[in-house]
Amino acid sequence: MIKITNIYDNIKCNNKFIPDWGFGCIIEHLNARIVFDTGANPEILEKNLKSAQIDPSSIDIIVISHKHWDHKGGALWLVKQNPNIKIYMPKTWRNGLEKSLAFYTKDINSITKHLPINDVFHLVTSKTLFVTELVLAIKTSNGIIIVTGCSHSGIHKITQNVHIAMQEKIYALFGGFHLFRSSTKNIHKISDSLRKMQVKIVAPCHCTGDKALEILKKEFAENFLINGVGAEYVFET
Repeated sequence: MIKITNIYDNIKCNNKFIPDWGFGCIIEHLNARIVFDTGANPEILEKNLKSAQIDPSSIDIIVISHKHWDHKGGALWLVKQNPNIKIYMPKTWRNGLEKSLAFYTKDINSITKHLPINDVFHLVTSKTLFVTELVLAIKTSNGIIIVTGCSHSGIHKITQNVHIAMQEKIYALFGGFHLFRSSTKNIHKISDSLRKMQVKIVAPCHCTGDKALEILKKEFAENFLINGVGAEYVFET
Protein backbone atom coordinates (compact mmCIF):
# COMPACT_ATOMS: atom_id res chain seq x y z
CA MET A 1 0.00 0.00 0.00
CA ILE A 2 1.15 3.51 -0.85
CA LYS A 3 -0.62 6.42 0.84
CA ILE A 4 -0.21 9.96 -0.47
CA THR A 5 -1.49 12.87 1.63
CA ASN A 6 -1.46 16.46 0.44
CA ILE A 7 -0.12 18.49 3.38
CA TYR A 8 0.40 21.88 1.71
CA ASP A 9 -1.64 23.42 -1.09
CA ASN A 10 -3.55 26.54 -2.09
CA ILE A 11 -6.59 24.32 -2.82
CA LYS A 12 -8.44 23.11 0.28
CA CYS A 13 -10.00 19.64 0.48
CA ASN A 14 -10.32 19.28 4.24
CA ASN A 15 -11.37 21.95 6.74
CA LYS A 16 -8.89 20.63 9.33
CA PHE A 17 -6.03 21.87 7.12
CA ILE A 18 -4.84 25.41 6.33
CA PRO A 19 -4.60 26.31 2.63
CA ASP A 20 -1.74 28.49 1.39
CA TRP A 21 0.05 29.02 -1.90
CA GLY A 22 2.59 26.27 -2.39
CA PHE A 23 2.82 22.50 -2.43
CA GLY A 24 3.87 19.61 -0.24
CA CYS A 25 2.76 16.02 0.21
CA ILE A 26 3.79 12.98 2.22
CA ILE A 27 4.18 9.52 0.74
CA GLU A 28 3.96 6.57 3.12
CA HIS A 29 5.24 3.10 2.23
CA LEU A 30 6.87 0.23 4.09
CA ASN A 31 10.19 1.25 2.50
CA ALA A 32 10.11 4.91 3.52
CA ARG A 33 8.08 7.91 4.65
CA ILE A 34 8.88 10.76 2.27
CA VAL A 35 7.96 14.44 2.34
CA PHE A 36 7.92 15.76 -1.21
CA ASP A 37 8.17 19.58 -1.05
CA THR A 38 7.53 21.61 2.09
CA GLY A 39 5.32 24.51 1.02
CA ALA A 40 6.07 28.16 1.73
CA ASN A 41 5.38 28.77 5.44
CA PRO A 42 6.88 26.52 8.14
CA GLU A 43 4.17 27.40 10.67
CA ILE A 44 1.44 26.26 8.27
CA LEU A 45 3.42 23.14 7.43
CA GLU A 46 3.71 22.32 11.14
CA LYS A 47 -0.03 22.77 11.72
CA ASN A 48 -0.96 20.70 8.68
CA LEU A 49 1.38 17.88 9.71
CA LYS A 50 -0.32 17.85 13.11
CA SER A 51 -3.73 17.70 11.40
CA ALA A 52 -2.47 14.74 9.37
CA GLN A 53 -1.11 13.18 12.58
CA ILE A 54 2.40 13.06 11.14
CA ASP A 55 5.29 13.32 13.59
CA PRO A 56 8.33 15.00 11.95
CA SER A 57 10.59 12.49 13.70
CA SER A 58 8.94 9.69 11.69
CA ILE A 59 9.99 11.16 8.32
CA ASP A 60 12.88 9.46 6.56
CA ILE A 61 13.42 11.60 3.47
CA ILE A 62 12.74 15.11 2.16
CA VAL A 63 12.66 15.70 -1.58
CA ILE A 64 12.70 19.33 -2.71
CA SER A 65 11.44 19.32 -6.29
CA HIS A 66 12.90 22.73 -7.10
CA LYS A 67 14.15 25.77 -5.25
CA HIS A 68 11.19 28.11 -5.56
CA TRP A 69 10.05 29.67 -2.29
CA ASP A 70 6.65 27.97 -2.28
CA HIS A 71 8.21 24.48 -2.34
CA LYS A 72 11.23 24.81 -0.04
CA GLY A 73 9.85 27.11 2.68
CA GLY A 74 9.36 24.48 5.40
CA ALA A 75 12.53 22.47 4.76
CA LEU A 76 14.74 24.16 7.36
CA TRP A 77 12.08 23.87 10.07
CA LEU A 78 11.57 20.19 9.27
CA VAL A 79 15.30 19.43 9.44
CA LYS A 80 15.54 21.21 12.78
CA GLN A 81 12.84 18.87 14.11
CA ASN A 82 14.57 15.80 12.67
CA PRO A 83 18.30 16.14 11.82
CA ASN A 84 18.38 12.49 10.75
CA ILE A 85 16.30 13.17 7.64
CA LYS A 86 17.99 12.48 4.31
CA ILE A 87 17.55 15.33 1.83
CA TYR A 88 17.44 15.24 -1.97
CA MET A 89 17.24 18.33 -4.20
CA PRO A 90 18.30 19.32 -7.71
CA LYS A 91 21.85 20.58 -8.11
CA THR A 92 21.82 24.19 -9.35
CA TRP A 93 24.17 27.17 -9.27
CA ARG A 94 22.16 28.56 -6.35
CA ASN A 95 23.23 26.78 -3.17
CA GLY A 96 21.78 28.95 -0.40
CA LEU A 97 19.35 26.23 0.68
CA GLU A 98 22.13 23.64 0.94
CA LYS A 99 24.23 26.02 3.05
CA SER A 100 21.41 26.77 5.49
CA LEU A 101 20.46 23.09 5.86
CA ALA A 102 24.11 22.07 6.37
CA PHE A 103 24.09 23.69 9.82
CA TYR A 104 21.68 20.95 10.97
CA THR A 105 22.41 17.90 8.80
CA LYS A 106 25.16 16.58 6.55
CA ASP A 107 22.97 14.15 4.61
CA ILE A 108 22.23 16.50 1.69
CA ASN A 109 22.22 15.06 -1.82
CA SER A 110 22.27 17.33 -4.88
CA ILE A 111 20.92 15.42 -7.87
CA THR A 112 21.87 15.86 -11.53
CA LYS A 113 20.44 12.69 -13.10
CA HIS A 114 18.10 9.73 -12.61
CA LEU A 115 18.70 8.26 -9.15
CA PRO A 116 17.07 5.19 -7.58
CA ILE A 117 16.51 5.83 -3.85
CA ASN A 118 15.54 2.20 -3.35
CA ASP A 119 13.59 -0.51 -5.21
CA VAL A 120 10.35 1.50 -5.05
CA PHE A 121 11.30 5.19 -5.24
CA HIS A 122 13.28 6.86 -8.01
CA LEU A 123 14.16 10.51 -8.67
CA VAL A 124 14.10 11.75 -12.27
CA THR A 125 15.36 15.17 -13.35
CA SER A 126 13.45 17.58 -15.56
CA LYS A 127 14.89 20.82 -16.92
CA THR A 128 13.97 24.06 -18.59
CA LEU A 129 16.33 26.92 -19.40
CA PHE A 130 15.68 28.43 -15.96
CA VAL A 131 14.44 25.62 -13.67
CA THR A 132 15.87 22.23 -12.74
CA GLU A 133 13.22 20.07 -11.13
CA LEU A 134 13.04 16.62 -9.54
CA VAL A 135 10.02 14.35 -9.81
CA LEU A 136 9.42 11.26 -7.71
CA ALA A 137 8.66 8.05 -9.59
CA ILE A 138 7.02 5.33 -7.49
CA LYS A 139 6.96 1.76 -8.77
CA THR A 140 3.69 -0.13 -8.32
CA SER A 141 2.10 -3.25 -9.81
CA ASN A 142 -0.14 -0.97 -11.91
CA GLY A 143 2.71 1.14 -13.25
CA ILE A 144 4.56 4.28 -12.17
CA ILE A 145 3.03 6.98 -9.98
CA ILE A 146 4.67 10.33 -10.68
CA VAL A 147 4.68 13.00 -7.96
CA THR A 148 5.55 16.43 -9.27
CA GLY A 149 5.91 19.85 -7.69
CA CYS A 150 5.25 22.31 -10.51
CA SER A 151 5.97 20.59 -13.84
CA HIS A 152 7.75 23.64 -15.22
CA SER A 153 9.04 21.67 -18.20
CA GLY A 154 5.52 20.42 -19.02
CA ILE A 155 3.58 17.58 -17.40
CA HIS A 156 3.40 15.69 -20.71
CA LYS A 157 7.18 15.98 -21.21
CA ILE A 158 7.81 14.85 -17.64
CA THR A 159 5.52 11.86 -18.16
CA GLN A 160 7.41 10.89 -21.30
CA ASN A 161 10.83 11.38 -19.63
CA VAL A 162 9.88 9.19 -16.66
CA HIS A 163 8.53 6.51 -19.00
CA ILE A 164 11.85 6.49 -20.85
CA ALA A 165 13.92 6.49 -17.64
CA MET A 166 11.91 3.76 -15.92
CA GLN A 167 10.89 1.72 -18.99
CA GLU A 168 7.45 1.18 -17.47
CA LYS A 169 3.97 2.54 -18.15
CA ILE A 170 2.80 5.60 -16.23
CA TYR A 171 -0.19 4.85 -14.04
CA ALA A 172 -0.92 8.10 -12.15
CA LEU A 173 0.14 11.75 -11.89
CA PHE A 174 -0.07 13.62 -8.56
CA GLY A 175 0.86 17.27 -7.98
CA GLY A 176 1.13 20.62 -9.75
CA PHE A 177 0.73 20.60 -13.55
CA HIS A 178 1.59 24.31 -14.10
CA LEU A 179 -1.20 24.99 -16.58
CA PHE A 180 -2.69 28.11 -14.98
CA ARG A 181 -1.36 30.33 -17.78
CA SER A 182 -2.13 27.86 -20.58
CA SER A 183 -4.76 28.37 -23.26
CA THR A 184 -7.78 26.09 -23.54
CA LYS A 185 -6.36 24.71 -26.78
CA ASN A 186 -3.03 23.86 -25.17
CA ILE A 187 -4.67 22.24 -22.14
CA HIS A 188 -6.72 19.98 -24.42
CA LYS A 189 -3.57 19.13 -26.37
CA ILE A 190 -1.70 18.16 -23.18
CA SER A 191 -4.66 16.16 -21.90
CA ASP A 192 -4.81 14.27 -25.21
CA SER A 193 -1.08 13.59 -24.96
CA LEU A 194 -1.45 12.15 -21.45
CA ARG A 195 -4.29 9.89 -22.53
CA LYS A 196 -2.30 8.71 -25.58
CA MET A 197 0.48 7.74 -23.16
CA GLN A 198 -2.21 5.72 -21.36
CA VAL A 199 -2.02 7.61 -18.08
CA LYS A 200 -4.84 6.15 -16.02
CA ILE A 201 -5.28 8.57 -13.10
CA VAL A 202 -4.61 12.29 -12.63
CA ALA A 203 -4.65 14.20 -9.33
CA PRO A 204 -3.68 17.76 -10.26
CA CYS A 205 -3.45 20.62 -7.76
CA HIS A 206 -1.44 23.74 -6.80
CA CYS A 207 -0.43 25.57 -10.01
CA THR A 208 -2.66 23.59 -12.39
CA GLY A 209 -5.27 26.36 -12.63
CA ASP A 210 -9.09 26.34 -12.54
CA LYS A 211 -9.52 26.07 -16.31
CA ALA A 212 -7.20 23.08 -16.57
CA LEU A 213 -8.80 21.40 -13.55
CA GLU A 214 -12.20 21.71 -15.20
CA ILE A 215 -10.98 20.29 -18.54
CA LEU A 216 -9.01 17.43 -16.97
CA LYS A 217 -11.94 16.52 -14.74
CA LYS A 218 -14.21 16.28 -17.77
CA GLU A 219 -11.73 14.31 -19.91
CA PHE A 220 -10.51 11.87 -17.22
CA ALA A 221 -13.96 11.51 -15.62
CA GLU A 222 -13.92 8.97 -12.77
CA ASN A 223 -10.12 8.76 -13.05
CA PHE A 224 -9.76 12.41 -12.01
CA LEU A 225 -8.95 12.69 -8.29
CA ILE A 226 -9.82 15.90 -6.48
CA ASN A 227 -6.59 17.12 -4.94
CA GLY A 228 -5.72 19.83 -2.42
CA VAL A 229 -4.49 20.19 1.14
CA GLY A 230 -5.99 17.43 3.26
CA ALA A 231 -6.67 15.11 0.30
CA GLU A 232 -5.56 11.55 0.95
CA TYR A 233 -5.34 8.63 -1.49
CA VAL A 234 -4.22 5.02 -1.18
CA PHE A 235 -2.73 3.11 -4.12
CA GLU A 236 -1.89 -0.58 -4.49
CA THR A 237 1.80 -1.46 -4.42
